[in-house]
Amino acid sequence: MVGLAGTFVPYSRAFHYHPQAAIYTGAFAGMCSSGVIQNIYELIAVSVVGALIYTLLRNKFVGVGGKLGAIAFTAVASVVLVKGVAW
Repeated sequence: MVGLAGTFVPYSRAFHYHPQAAIYTGAFAGMCSSGVIQNIYELIAVSVVGALIYTLLRNKFVGVGGKLGAIAFTAVASVVLVKGVAW
């Protein structure tokens, strides 16, 4: 439903398809268990890490499937790793 709602978000043509792809990446990251992301601060951290990774890899792996899911996985895994090391 998040992906469907994201298709209705207006955006400038200068961004190409990136706003919709970012919404799908966030939807993939949001599919993790509530036991993994337990509070709003961790959710914000996953969002920031995912946005940074997406921005850095924007022009890489063009046409390769699974890029958005891999970015979401990497963002969640890195936050969980940092959380595990910090505790």
